[in-house]
Amino acid sequence: KITPWGDSNEKELIHYMRSTKFKFWERCAKTTVCICTFDRHEILYECLLALTKQNIDKKHFNVFVLDNSEEEVKSPKMLDKCISLSSLHGFEYIQKPAKGLADARNICIESTSTPIVQYIDDDSICHENFIEEVLKAFSENPDLLVVGGKTIPDWRLVDRPKWLSNKSLALLSMLDFGPDIIHRNQKKCRIENMGVPGGFYLVGANIAYHRNVFNKHGLFDIEYGRSATSSTLMGGEETEMLRRIPRKNDSRIIWSPHIKVNHIVLPERAQESWFLKRAAWQAVENVKMSMFWMENNSSKETKNHIKDHLSKILLDSENETDFENKVDAVLYLFFHILYKGDPNLKV
Repeated sequence: KITPWGDSNEKELIHYMRSTKFKFWERCAKTTVCICTFDRHEILYECLLALTKQNIDKKHFNVFVLDNSEEEVKSPKMLDKCISLSSLHGFEYIQKPAKGLADARNICIESTSTPIVQYIDDDSICHENFIEEVLKAFSENPDLLVVGGKTIPDWRLVDRPKWLSNKSLALLSMLDFGPDIIHRNQKKCRIENMGVPGGFYLVGANIAYHRNVFNKHGLFDIEYGRSATSSTLMGGEETEMLRRIPRKNDSRIIWSPHIKVNHIVLPERAQESWFLKRAAWQAVENVKMSMFWMENNSSKETKNHIKDHLSKILLDSENETDFENKVDAVLYLFFHILYKGDPNLKV
């Protein structure tokens, strides 16, 4: 049920309606799901279609589509279908250029007014209870600032490569911390899709912010994020935003297993070359944000890994281990090249 009081009796309901928790619910009963897209209207249509099938009344949420496509698109017919579907269901569809994904997300913030601002990718397919679970998270946690959710790989367009390990799914923005709600102050948590312990993070394919985050900490840094007019695979705009929120607020930033989207894997991303390029840009993001995770690793160990595996990057991987070794070699190499701190970490 969308009401936070569930099956409470009259006495409990009156008590709840007088509480600060109910006042928060009234204030945050609506959210805007923002989708930034660039000339991928066939996939966008599937994304929008899923939002028409939510299990709560439309009055509880808005949908805002920011289409940065140029005048000549790949499929004018699918563009028209996306606009028609949006119009039919009261979604706002805006065609406007942006400098990149971070800039597009900023335009979404400035163009909407709901207390909650959600982001999904145009290749994210929301589960039917997606918006209900977001509203429930903010209702049950009045001080909540940010909540991220589960991103599940969707292989409808391409078969999963035999060499692709669960660990490397993270480079596709897939994220699953397991069955429990996780807070940022939990230093170590098991990442189910990777099968290894790791630190807390959220992904832009499925994330929701209280508007107060932007009011207090500003908009996304346009130095980060993808650009449709560039071949770079720079990301990190949501990570950089989260890093601005002081650590004292760790309990107000969570990941929920109940907020779920299927994340479509595009055929061009199921190539080893794409993953190696993405690994290199991951190193760029880490250095740019001063995330010197390499300081916790042996410089000699990582340099030996580069030496042992870099020569194999042009060869096809025969198994998951071969592929992971190549990805790590590229990641280590670019980190060493770019890192300007401890001279012992330089190649």
